[in-house]
Amino acid sequence: MRTKKLFYLTAVVPALIALALFIWFLAVMFEGESPSVVLEPMPEFLSKPHEFTIKAGDEKRGLRSIRVSLQQSGRDMILVQDTFPFQGLLNTEGARR
Repeated sequence: MRTKKLFYLTAVVPALIALALFIWFLAVMFEGESPSVVLEPMPEFLSKPHEFTIKAGDEKRGLRSIRVSLQQSGRDMILVQDTFPFQGLLNTEGARR
């Protein structure tokens, strides 16, 4: 009986703690929330030069990169492309907006 308790304390309990930490890590890394993107003002169509603002953000994990492109007749033209550094533990100090 005593060896059974010792087995639980030395093998099962640390394994359960490690499993809980692994599940927490996966939940934080893959939070499942998509970044938000807002285009202001939202044009119905573009026929002449038009100025607009694009706002992107991810409040949980932060932004890693952003790419804004214009697609017309099957062609992509990249307007803005940027990457942001990973800062702090789990990107806690990284770019959010």
